[in-house]
Amino acid sequence: MVDDVPRSLLAAALALAACGTPDNLVIGGISPGPATPLVVFDTINSSISGTITLTDGNGNPTGQSAVVIISDHPDLCNVLKTKPGFFRVPTESYEALILFMPPGFLGTFVIGRGGDADNATSSEIIAPVGPVLSSVTRGPANAGSGTLALSGTPAQVYTDVLVKITGAGDLGTATFQYSLDGGATYSSDVTVPAGGAYALDVTGVTVTFSAGAASPSFAAGDTFSFTLAPVAPFNVLGGGSYVALTEWSDAPGGHASGSFDLFYGNATIGGVFEFTGRFNTDVCQGLDGVLLP
Repeated sequence: MVDDVPRSLLAAALALAACGTPDNLVIGGISPGPATPLVVFDTINSSISGTITLTDGNGNPTGQSAVVIISDHPDLCNVLKTKPGFFRVPTESYEALILFMPPGFLGTFVIGRGGDADNATSSEIIAPVGPVLSSVTRGPANAGSGTLALSGTPAQVYTDVLVKITGAGDLGTATFQYSLDGGATYSSDVTVPAGGAYALDVTGVTVTFSAGAASPSFAAGDTFSFTLAPVAPFNVLGGGSYVALTEWSDAPGGHASGSFDLFYGNATIGGVFEFTGRFNTDVCQGLDGVLLP
């Protein structure tokens, strides 16, 4: 079943998908949520596959998987080679449906049925609203020439983060406060670390101060603002979800083909969302360094 999707949206998704390429088709739709945009695979610009070493959040290998990726992003194979963290820390908006299957097997894998092949099968839909880490906006009245940069993976959505210099100085001497709610409340004073990097409370993000051209780098009253919007993936559910893989080759020029009927849930949106379709991919050599969700 499909929940929480207006009938008009679902009808549009079905109509658009029916006009797509016959070899790659995704039918389904999800209304926008707090951390996700409208999800409708009306345009498929990349359909790729390959065998990849999976890693955890710390980069430790957890095993190998046969992977199929269907996305509206063009030239995704080359994008992933140059940006291996593309799925974990997005820099732009896109849609991607990712299938994980046991390497070396063909057949129908039913999620939640049990058995090694079924247990090795999974899927996620990634649909970020835009960059996870926004650009940093300097206050229009900033007198200091110092800068602020962001790194890390946000733990949740923060729509208006503010860093305010409260005491002029350079790295190791200036002081600042930060607000996670647009200035409604602030932290106590913190000294800018001599190394520049400061882990920003519970956000999962580090702010790094850099010295400016003239001393002091930071003037009292300088402000820096930004937005944090973590990826909120749609995770596959059991209860009938399956992937049928009918062809697989990860040799140069190889292809993978098959079909799927998958149900997804999301931590920020209530409901169960069904996506069905088929794929006929081109193998993407060199996926092994890509950090999949």
